[in-house]
Amino acid sequence: MSEAVAPVVEVFSSFQGEGLLVGVRQVFVRLAGCPLSCAYCDTAAARQATAVCRVWHEPVGGVSEDLPNPVAASRVAAIVSGMVAAAPHHSVSFTGGEPLLHPDFVVAMAQRMAAGGLQSYLDTACCLPDAMARVAPLMDWVAADYKLPSTIAQPVPFEDFAVCWSQIAGERFVKLVVTGEVSRSEILEFCRQMQATDPKARIVLQPVTPVVPGVEPPRPDLLYVLAATCAEYFADVRVIPQCHRLVGVR
Repeated sequence: MSEAVAPVVEVFSSFQGEGLLVGVRQVFVRLAGCPLSCAYCDTAAARQATAVCRVWHEPVGGVSEDLPNPVAASRVAAIVSGMVAAAPHHSVSFTGGEPLLHPDFVVAMAQRMAAGGLQSYLDTACCLPDAMARVAPLMDWVAADYKLPSTIAQPVPFEDFAVCWSQIAGERFVKLVVTGEVSRSEILEFCRQMQATDPKARIVLQPVTPVVPGVEPPRPDLLYVLAATCAEYFADVRVIPQCHRLVGVR
């Protein structure tokens, strides 16, 4: 059987800047390709495969290496292991793009990480149930990024999201990126559907970082309304911005 390969945009060490694990040190493996069109996308370069994978050998500075794409899982796993040996890390984060487009690669990587005692963290839109069924059993953490209708050109059917959610075996939380265009009514619809799926779900509202022209975060008064609406349905609701951008790290 041939080894799993995938188009990898970059590999780097940094601090998790989103969700319930904000602040932990991770190695990030950013995979190329995404079937969605989010208005606020801040990783547009990852939507298409690149000729090379950029490996950042230092978290700060310009020391890097380019590897030809696609890259084998064993090669990336060796790079991750080297970074972990140099400094303690909590986990490896598979991000994108949409990492579920490459389930063979993510499975191969996660198996190698588990053998080395490192946890795996998946940042996904939860839009590909078949791929999630293969990947989810190996994930220690899943950040399930549900796309609210006003933030995306073609909304993800909630049914697909719910199927993906049901397959997650490890720790999980829902991340909702909220813009100034998000309404209480669409949050309310999500909450009703999500409560029927999992009344104990943990919800993170992430005010969008204004890096895309024309896409602005919600006003404070709207943010309070959105959070209060979620709190009517769920016990654990948090508002957490993109913290890595606040401190200026990758």
